[in-house]
Amino acid sequence: MTQENFNRVITTILFLFFMVMYVISFVSGRVLSWEQLLPFLVPTLNHIMHQYTQYRVMTKNIEASAATDVAKIQANGFGSLKS
Repeated sequence: MTQENFNRVITTILFLFFMVMYVISFVSGRVLSWEQLLPFLVPTLNHIMHQYTQYRVMTKNIEASAATDVAKIQANGFGSLKS
């Protein structure tokens, strides 16, 4: 399993946990204690930030690759892309 897939699985599990806890508290009428949920909240935020930064890096790499291909086409014509 890649790091990206692992982060997606963990983030999804943590989100589901928070949704279930909210529904249980809503149905039962009990107030959520954020102090007790803090150990789950911190990793969730960490995984969200990791996924966002990974997305930004991937976007920049794609943009750089596209710019390189465009520069090759402009400099040498279409034949240089085949190599």
